[in-house]
Amino acid sequence: MLFDLAPKTSRKDLYDFSEELESLYRSYGSARLVTVVGPRRAGNTSLILTFLSEYNIPESGLL
Repeated sequence: MLFDLAPKTSRKDLYDFSEELESLYRSYGSARLVTVVGPRRAGNTSLILTFLSEYNIPESGLL
């Protein structure tokens, strides 16, 4: 659902964020600390949840 207000968890629902998703993956593999910043309601949470889902990273592995 593209216009659902809930955060997205799959790439097919995440509209036009493929470049940011790939950048997040590259940063996650090479850096100790990665932050996702942006204005409210811009898709920050959806980007993180989709990243975790797509690359099978457990949430406990982030801490």
